[in-house]
Amino acid sequence: MSLHQGDIIYADFPDPNGQPCATPHPAMILTRTDRILAVNTIWVAAISTQYTKPLPDGWKELQYRSKPNPPHPTTGLWKPCVLKCDWREPVEKTKIIQELGRVPLDVLEWALAWVKVDVERLKRERGH
Repeated sequence: MSLHQGDIIYADFPDPNGQPCATPHPAMILTRTDRILAVNTIWVAAISTQYTKPLPDGWKELQYRSKPNPPHPTTGLWKPCVLKCDWREPVEKTKIIQELGRVPLDVLEWALAWVKVDVERLKRERGH
């Protein structure tokens, strides 16, 4: 499996409260491509079908294609869903079930910028 930043994977990881999810979820890889081979655990932003509009800050709708059609040719997604940049989790590479696709470059750039701002905000709040 050749993983890259911005890839969409299907993996087993906890919900935003740290509790086990009933089923695996898709997620976008946040870890830099040059770091992925060197580590056993990568960081992801979850992708979920659970959302309402208007979307909260840090959430973005992703392209999909409904069944019975094949999944979207770029994202590999088949249901309406959103990237939730505020739901970030470490995922052991052994918990990755499959690669689905990748997000478009503009979505990756938006997500990385949003996460950077959010991490800086968290550092300030925690006095770092």
